Amino acid sequence: MDGVQYRSAVVRQNLPAQSIYTCSQKTLQDAAALARKYHAPILIHLSEMKKENDDSVKNNGMSPTQYLEKIGVLGPDLVAAHCIFVDEADRKTLAERHVGCVHNPSSNMMLASGVSPVPEMRATGIAVGLGTDGPAGSNNDLDLMEEIDLAAKLAKITKMTPVALNAKAVVEMATIDGARALHMEKEIGSLEKSKKADMIVIGLDSPNAVPMYDVYAQIAYSLKASDVETVIIGGREVMKNHKLLTVDEAAAVAKAREYRKSIAASLALIDSLHQRWMLMLRAFTDTEWKRTFRHPEMGPMSLEKTLALYSWHGRHHVAHITSLREKMAW
Repeated sequence: MDGVQYRSAVVRQNLPAQSIYTCSQKTLQDAAALARKYHAPILIHLSEMKKENDDSVKNNGMSPTQYLEKIGVLGPDLVAAHCIFVDEADRKTLAERHVGCVHNPSSNMMLASGVSPVPEMRATGIAVGLGTDGPAGSNNDLDLMEEIDLAAKLAKITKMTPVALNAKAVVEMATIDGARALHMEKEIGSLEKSKKADMIVIGLDSPNAVPMYDVYAQIAYSLKASDVETVIIGGREVMKNHKLLTVDEAAAVAKAREYRKSIAASLALIDSLHQRWMLMLRAFTDTEWKRTFRHPEMGPMSLEKTLALYSWHGRHHVAHITSLREKMAW
């Protein structure tokens, strides 16, 4: 990162250490050290899946949260995505270390990952924001208005109480609490003097927007992304009266249709390579494999462990591929 301007008016570079199951201890610690050297945020997936937690308990003797705490990665510059399987001890640790968490309700439901204990995390003092996750099979859209609605309803049905997470709370998660989760609440998240002029203008004349009794309930449960008329980022209009001002929308849509062909071919190739890889692994005896294979970060691995590792990664990616195919109606 030497010589690189890692912060602009609207974009912040970060150090993404994907997760504890794809990065070795050294990689996680090096990423954290590099991020802290340049005062950049650290991004990581944390306790997104039950298997991730189970494997951490088996291999490390503790949860992913406690493992990251032990190796010195947790801190006020860390942004943790998902945080589904975090128990009371984990939540206390995350709060004490001022870790920001990002709730992705659509993605967690789409991939059947689980439900994040958002009410409990907020009660512990953790800053919880809202995210969409990626569009390539984890969610398939980037509609934050939808996430606001789903976050509230998912908490209500999970806890079996309509007051588990109210409308005001989820609007806060999409604004000021989201800024706190990113450790940027002094710059964004609310309209205040000295903060950036980031705002949206929402129309209130469409049938779904009438009548309005409570502004928070209206935003959470009635208004849609299509009701957003104008978007201002850092004082600059990027959309006005539903018209994009900085992007050629027609050209972008046409390009997306072009990408469909190459992505479809890539997905087919991934399927084929994964099947061949698993067949090749099964052709080895354990003794032969230990002599042949050395994982670049984990070192020598038994055949059983290698099969478990790569079959798990395969299943995880196949889940994304399957959801993408369903969305595209292949």
